[in-house]
Formats: sequence, C-alpha cells, structure tokens
Amino acid sequence: MDTRLISSRFSDILSLLRKFGFSEDEAMSYVVLSTKGSVRASELATLIGMGRSKAYRIIADLQQKGAVEIVSASPMIFRSVPLSSLASFLIMSSEQNLQSLRNESRSAIERFEKEMASYGTDSAALEFSFRIMRGVTPILSSISEMIASSGNSVKMILERRNLFRLASGSAIVYLSRKVEQGVRVSILVQQTESTEEIISGFGGKFSVRIDETESLPNMVVVDGRETFQFISDTRPPNSSGFKMEPSGFWCNSEVFASRIERMFDRLWENGRRETENRQYTEIS
Repeated sequence: MDTRLISSRFSDILSLLRKFGFSEDEAMSYVVLSTKGSVRASELATLIGMGRSKAYRIIADLQQKGAVEIVSASPMIFRSVPLSSLASFLIMSSEQNLQSLRNESRSAIERFEKEMASYGTDSAALEFSFRIMRGVTPILSSISEMIASSGNSVKMILERRNLFRLASGSAIVYLSRKVEQGVRVSILVQQTESTEEIISGFGGKFSVRIDETESLPNMVVVDGRETFQFISDTRPPNSSGFKMEPSGFWCNSEVFASRIERMFDRLWENGRRETENRQYTEIS
C-alpha cells in the first residue's frame, strides 16, 4: 500500500489523531485498518511496511487508546473503531484530563501558599496570574524564553527526567550563553547514575548539586520575577491509553517568584552545609 497516497488523501484525519496524542505510525495504522476492514497484525505490517513485532506493539497501543478492537482471537484479527465513536471518546477523555490538570494545579498552588506561609509570607499577598502548559516542546520553549531574558540568576530544581529534557533541548544552549554573560546558574538535581552522566556533559559551566532524596519539586526561577513549575500529568478515568507527558504552569508574579526563590535558596544553603554529610554533593 502506498502510504504517501494515504497521507495525502487522509491528511486531515492523520492531523486530528496526532493532536490527540497518536504517533505517526499509530495514526497511519488506524487509517489503514479503517480502509482495509479486519486484518491480522502481520497483514498490517506488510501493508505499512514495518516489522511484525512493531505492528503488534502499535496495535496494542491503539487498543489502549480505544481505537482498535479484536474481531477474532484465533487467529488474532483486528479492526478499527469507527472514527465518530473514537473522536467522541477522545474528546471526552481530553476534557476529563484537562479538568484533572486544573484540579492538580489548584492543589499545587494551595501547597505553595502553605509552604510560603511557613516562611512568614502572607498568603493573601500571593495573588498572581499563571498559564498552564502541556507537552515537551511548549514547556521547553517557555523555559528557554525565561532563560534568554535572565540578567542575574537562573535557579532550577530538577528530577532526572526533566534534567534530561533540559539537556536535550535548546534551553541548555541559552544557559551556556547566559553563563558567558555573567548570569549565575544554579541547578539542584536528583541523584541517579544517568543524572551524573548528564551533568558530566555540562563541562563544569554551571553550579550543580545532587540531592539524594527520592523526589524533588521541579521548578525554574529566573531573576526572582518569574517561575515555571512542572506538574506530573495524571490519567483521568477511562483514558488509561493516554501516554504521560509533562505539564506545568508558568507564573509572572514577582511576589510569588521571589518567595519561591527564597525557598530554593534555603534548600541550596542547607545543601552547602551538608556537602560533607548525607544530603548533597557539590559538583562545581
């Protein structure tokens, strides 16, 4: 089958599915299944031009997304769910997921206010606007813009997965440039073997410390005027097939950012005092 013809004739359907989180192969497999009716995984592999094991993996992912159902168990034969039913399910799941993200954002903000109150901060003063974001590309783009606008300091607390995302994107380029311009870059990271490998690639440009605790609040603070905090994405009911992807919120309140920066500074200072002890290790 000519997949280029499929891409041309069904470009709008493929685009819609990608917006719902389908990969290129998943979207193409769904469309091919829709045009062919019921097929085996091996037949799908031949039609699209992929390995049989990969075809089975894609069908399993499509089943989790509610896009494919089993017609026969012996032999194993599959067919696509009608697009109208699939679209309704995906829209409903997306709405539930967005509501879950709103609820978690509110909960995170409440926790921040309580934390700030423990530092003697009046929570009533923490009035701010924020923007919720989802997906690696928009989040890293926002963090890169924050770093590019920095003039004094960039402070980060990152778990392994977010450190890897940072090191793999354009944000690391902006950090290097800012260091050359005299901006102080401080990064507190989670200790894992892969974390140390990533840090070694920094070439000693940044001030980095490793935290040995199991979890860290993931945040970026720039010049005490704006922040970004990562929030773990949760799957809403009836949408177990959706892949986890990063989400978080950006805040432009200087009052809020300065309080978060003070919390970071306290963690950093505690780390310095425990360099020879159990909690932190100074890298550079």
